[in-house]
Amino acid sequence: MSATAFLNPAKPAVTVTRVVTESVPASITLTMSEKEAQALLMSLAPLDGQGYAPAHLYIARAVLSQTNVPPATMRIAEAHLLRALVADPGSVDANEMLGHIYIRLGLWESAKKHLLDIVSTRSEASLPLAFVLKAQGDEQEARRWAERAAKHFAGKVAESGAD
Repeated sequence: MSATAFLNPAKPAVTVTRVVTESVPASITLTMSEKEAQALLMSLAPLDGQGYAPAHLYIARAVLSQTNVPPATMRIAEAHLLRALVADPGSVDANEMLGHIYIRLGLWESAKKHLLDIVSTRSEASLPLAFVLKAQGDEQEARRWAERAAKHFAGKVAESGAD
C-alpha cells in the first residue's frame, strides 16, 4: 500500500474551501484533482526529506484512521511521525501516535518511551501506558498507571456531568 492510499481514489476532485495566505482572500475556493492533491501532499511531507511537520502528522493520522491497517502501512505512518518529531521533538500528537503504532506492533519498549514522553501533558496516555507495562509483565507499575488513568477519566466524567 502506498503512502497516498488513504486518499479516496473514487473521488474525482478535492475541494479546499478555505485557503488563507497574505495575498489570497479566505473565501476563495480551489478545486484540484485527486492526483494533484496527492502530489501536493507528498511534496509537503516527503519520506526522503524533512518536509512540513503538520503535513507528516496529517498523513499519519489519515493512515491510522483506517481499519485493519497492516504492519507495512503502519510503518509508513511511523516514518511520517518520525519526520514530524525531527522538526518538533516535543510533539505530543506525534509521540502519542507513535506509542499507539508501537503497541499495535507489539514493540513495548518503544511504545513505553513515547507514552512516557507525553503522559505528563496528556493524562489520557496513562491508560495505554498501563497496557504496555502489563504486557511487559510489570504488574505494579501497570496498576499505578491504570489507577492514574481511572482517576483522570473519573474527573472528566464528573466535569461533563455525565453518568
